[in-house]
Amino acid sequence: MSNNDRHHIHTNEVTPQMKKSIVVRLVTAFIGLAIIIPCLFVGDWLFVACVTILLSLSTFEIIRAPKKKFPIAIYVLTYLLSYVTLYFGFIYIPLSQSGLDYNVVNAFSAPQIFLSAATSFFALFIYFIISLFTDKVQMNDIFYLFTMTLLMAMGMQAVLYLRHLPLYMNPSLVDDAGYRYAGSTTLLIYVLLSIFSNDSGAYYIGILFGKHKMNEAISPKKTWEGFAGGVFLSLLISMSFALTMAHFNLPILPFLDLEHWYLILLISGINAILCPVGDLFFSQVKRHFKLKDFSNLLPGHGGFTDRLDSVMFCCLSSAIIVSLTYQVLDYFGQINIL
Repeated sequence: MSNNDRHHIHTNEVTPQMKKSIVVRLVTAFIGLAIIIPCLFVGDWLFVACVTILLSLSTFEIIRAPKKKFPIAIYVLTYLLSYVTLYFGFIYIPLSQSGLDYNVVNAFSAPQIFLSAATSFFALFIYFIISLFTDKVQMNDIFYLFTMTLLMAMGMQAVLYLRHLPLYMNPSLVDDAGYRYAGSTTLLIYVLLSIFSNDSGAYYIGILFGKHKMNEAISPKKTWEGFAGGVFLSLLISMSFALTMAHFNLPILPFLDLEHWYLILLISGINAILCPVGDLFFSQVKRHFKLKDFSNLLPGHGGFTDRLDSVMFCCLSSAIIVSLTYQVLDYFGQINIL
């Protein structure tokens, strides 16, 4: 073997089927982004509506995954649990206005995300009552529906939290006419960049260089090379974005500046790891039900739940870290709300 052969990096063969899959995947992604990005920048009720639609479609996929014909009461209860969990911030914070005039940011006037123990217990209790009157609902169905629905709804609540929290912490992002400056989107963009760069890095590095499988029983195509590529790209892009914003005196949050660069590193690092973990978690659920994807609504990507798996984990972790960090810094008097 020559020195050139010894040091040559061997890449996997890209078949015509792979090329077609990549093209379909990219086209679907661009169409999805063309719809979601305007909603993201506008925020307010338009973004709430967008998130609600995504949660509704994911909830439908979750109910259908076990391939069982559940009674209508299960559909009603599952959707009710989803919506109450998603909107709990609106319920918890007293409504000062009504209807569409209500300021969405008011729901995030406390720097924390919400989970109602009463709602969760009530839903679990009703699931159990339903199971007593029909053999179509077993205990494993109850815990699956309850856990997955709560996870998805909390994740989508965290998406709303990350989108609107900067407006609470920095009112100067809103002008006299009520216009939300683009700077109010940077926190959520930062987290989404971490997720999408991880997903893209893992996918393309895995295709080109993937040799060592992570766990074929759970996800046959995922490799350690793809995992490493995704983590590295996610950490690089998300940290670069946050530090660049801070450098130009436009931090994604008032306390995520250059002085607190280690907090940016912490959040970026956790997100980089949790992206593939979230993906594997949902992959294991699919393998349990012998599914390739939760649905085929998104060509090249599977279902909406397949695309939101990492979003749930990363947005939840980011929301929790941001909330705890805020409260710790506030306790020591180091918070400066602009």
